[in-house]
Amino acid sequence: MKLQPLYRDKKADVTKEVIQHGLKGSTSAQRHLFDMNYSDGLNIALRYSANPDDAKEILSNAFL
Repeated sequence: MKLQPLYRDKKADVTKEVIQHGLKGSTSAQRHLFDMNYSDGLNIALRYSANPDDAKEILSNAFL
């Protein structure tokens, strides 16, 4: 029996569903997608700038 990574599969399914609703104009789905990726995105942005305010601006531009 092959073990499947449960978290990754569920997150991928949820992400696909949220993106589909977001593309249809659901602002709550768009916000959910933002919330799901904010932490990871900010960590990456902080690698480019040690200043937290600059990192937040980098992340904001990435989402736009």
